[in-house]
Amino acid sequence: MTNKSLTILMVLAMVAWGSTWVSAKILMRYLDAYSLIYWRFLLSAIGLVVVIKISKASFKIDKKGFALALVSAMGLIAYNYFFFAGPLEILCQSDRI
Repeated sequence: MTNKSLTILMVLAMVAWGSTWVSAKILMRYLDAYSLIYWRFLLSAIGLVVVIKISKASFKIDKKGFALALVSAMGLIAYNYFFFAGPLEILCQSDRI
């Protein structure tokens, strides 16, 4: 991978990551945090399966790796809940002003 393509990918990642805050604020007007978390993880899982199939990588994990993945998943779910619930709290406070 060349430096130019790496730079382009990093800029795309930055734009995608930065836009999630705006999209979370907009989406929280239409869906609750649990629904948004569900759709976010579902779309991510589908994308991950596609990447694994294209790269023909093995997805076998041992028991220790599974335990680590489970703990990490719980942390990600908590992070996503607070990520999506946070904009709702800010919106509710701004409506009172």
